[in-house]
Parts: sequence; C-alpha cells; structure tokens
Amino acid sequence: MPATRSSRRRAPTSSSWRRPTGCRRSAFFIGVVNRAPHPEAAKLFVDWALSKRGQAVYQNQKILLYGSLRTDAGPMPTGKRLSDFKLLFPTDWNDYVESHPVFVKEWNSIMGL
Repeated sequence: MPATRSSRRRAPTSSSWRRPTGCRRSAFFIGVVNRAPHPEAAKLFVDWALSKRGQAVYQNQKILLYGSLRTDAGPMPTGKRLSDFKLLFPTDWNDYVESHPVFVKEWNSIMGL
C-alpha cells in the first residue's frame, strides 16, 4: 500500500499498519539474586509474594494492580482476571530466545551483577 501523509505532522505513514488487538504483557520478575545479603529472608519473601495472600496484595493495591496467573486468585478490583484479557506475546520465538543472552547481560550490568 502506498504511504500517506499524517495530517498532524505531515510525516509519511504506512496505511497498512494495524493497531494490535490485545494487551501487551509486562512480566513481573521475582527471585533471589546471587550473593544476596540475606538469602533465606529473600526466599521467604518470594514464597509469600507467590502465595495466594501475596498475589491478593499485588492485585488489590492501587499502585500495583498486577493480574495473577494463579487460578485460585480472585479478580482485581476492576472485576477482571488476567485470563479475561487477550495477552500479546512475541510472534518470533527464535528471535526472542536468541536475544535473551543480550538482555541478561544488559540487565546484569544495570543491576550491578
């Protein structure tokens, strides 16, 4: 399809672009880092955070509001469960897997690991 010009910015745009239907997923990572000063306390926190009670806190605090993957967790205050949404995932899993080491290296650099 031919490129068109946006009326606002006068920038060329492709008319074949389609807005994705679904929610982008954003993973919430939790774990115990290598050489943690108190690894047993960190493990207890992870156990609590992944428990039904911990997931309820993450789902119901206004500043957090994360949907839970647990099937026994109740809905968020909005009345929705994570399973009610169509989640968007990578379509090219080979690229996703190949880019993982680069991501880990950058993450470790940012975290000072």
